[in-house]
Amino acid sequence: MPSGGTVTVSLDAAGALRIADDGPGLAPEQLAAAPGRFWRAPDHGNVPGSGLGLAIAAELARSCGAELTLRSAEPRGLVVELRLPVG
Repeated sequence: MPSGGTVTVSLDAAGALRIADDGPGLAPEQLAAAPGRFWRAPDHGNVPGSGLGLAIAAELARSCGAELTLRSAEPRGLVVELRLPVG
């Protein structure tokens, strides 16, 4: 995310944790691929990282019976949502 960007963390009444930023985000066709191991967006190649963060988070969520989803933020950016199992 560019310097000076904003990250917002929220938890709704249903227990969904959302982390949203106002960075460059991902193209719609990249959202499904992003949680893959070692995946890097083509235009983020100059950003440090290994492409494992979302893959690890998605696998941890699955192992707990939770769901991790990604979607575009409006007007720009990315929203990562974690929904924990109820009960």
